[in-house]
Amino acid sequence: TTTIVVPKLKCTKTNRAIGASTGLYEDSTTNFSSANLFIGCVKGKATYFPFLTVNGHEQDFRKTVAHPGDMVTLQTDANSTETVVEVDDLTHSFSKSKTSAGYSSFVANPWIGDVTWSSQGKVLGVPDFGKIHFRTATLNGTPFGSLTPQLRFDRYNKTKTTLQIHTGAYGPSKQAFGTTFKHS
Repeated sequence: TTTIVVPKLKCTKTNRAIGASTGLYEDSTTNFSSANLFIGCVKGKATYFPFLTVNGHEQDFRKTVAHPGDMVTLQTDANSTETVVEVDDLTHSFSKSKTSAGYSSFVANPWIGDVTWSSQGKVLGVPDFGKIHFRTATLNGTPFGSLTPQLRFDRYNKTKTTLQIHTGAYGPSKQAFGTTFKHS
């Protein structure tokens, strides 16, 4: 679970997008569930909407829009009986969720942070989002920064030569960190 403040984008005419995300891999490295907020520039316009993935099946809610400054909670819950992913906009009072069967085992690798967005099989570049503050980031109530190993990463371009998103250090509570736009 984590909470973010939706950033204000600086868009150009180039389509670029990421997803603020929390999720986990379930029975394989391709079968995952996640709660996400699309943060992107589409045809020069800033666009924000929830998208949910349950057991590897994604559903976009393009008509449910968030706005810069909104406080949004992303939550993924899974156990042996059910999997639930949910996005709640605490500012504009919308909630989107999906539920599915659970799993008897998990391959770990939970995450909180920014994920890629693909269009027509191609990963899009990063929109200039400034900084996204991830707050109250926890796994089963434990501060995300207290976990071993530390589950943090930067994003580089395909050739690993250009830093696109920098993930900052955890704050004193070990529940908060920021991601910073560096390059498209």
